[in-house]
Amino acid sequence: MKILTLIISPLLLAACGDISSSNLEEVRTAEETPSSQEPAAAPVAAVQVASGSHHFEDATIVSDEQLSNYYIEMDCEIDGASVGTMTFELWAAAAPIHVRNFLRYADEGLYDNRKYHRILRDFMIQGGSPDNTGAGKGAHGNIKAEFSNEKSRAHRYGVLSMARGGNPDSASSQYFVITDSYNPSVKNLDNSYSSFGIMVDGVAVLEQIANIKCTANPMSGEPSNPTQEAMVKTCRVVEGTVPQFDEIVRRPMADIGDEPEHIRIQHILISFAGTRTT
Repeated sequence: MKILTLIISPLLLAACGDISSSNLEEVRTAEETPSSQEPAAAPVAAVQVASGSHHFEDATIVSDEQLSNYYIEMDCEIDGASVGTMTFELWAAAAPIHVRNFLRYADEGLYDNRKYHRILRDFMIQGGSPDNTGAGKGAHGNIKAEFSNEKSRAHRYGVLSMARGGNPDSASSQYFVITDSYNPSVKNLDNSYSSFGIMVDGVAVLEQIANIKCTANPMSGEPSNPTQEAMVKTCRVVEGTVPQFDEIVRRPMADIGDEPEHIRIQHILISFAGTRTT
């Protein structure tokens, strides 16, 4: 669906960043390759897999109930300069398979020094590729889907969700973080992708990454190739209760000074004299 730009006095400007269904398919296939036209990913063997200290792979050591005792901190950099930390609460009770999988990879160090290889300002940022190119899977194979239409797990700004291939049960290590609550494509993710957590602190960090200028992906044409290197320097597993933050996690309004506001127009309904619509 294209966004229609309407100009009225003094100024009404539609925001850019419409994500079409073909771009949504890019999320679906990115777990294996950054494009369906690209060759299959190289083996993940080049990435050293360390043994985690918490042993999330063993449910007799960390049960599903105990997963709720952990949360995630991501220390992020842009072009080598620190931009701060994003903190994520994990929905262990609702999506224990995905939470365990993510904690395991984080504990083993897979998410350290990993780029956000795909950025769409009005949609999401995607990372977790073992070889930092958008191709490849984690060493522990695929996991079963945990889709949901529950309002509490709806995809919205700051939500942590899992990329996958065409098979619903094909998620592995790649994940994405939603950067806009109102893009129609975000709503289309519900009950099709497994959301398993949400950012509770770090809006400024997420915004700096989401605002990186991007060029077109040569395979898909999607404007998602970042021109700066956005990286998770350290993805840290923290045991304990998630801290309480004062920050409201939502996309900030743009500071445009005295200029008129920028408004995205999704639908314009027009009725004509003599027709049945009023």
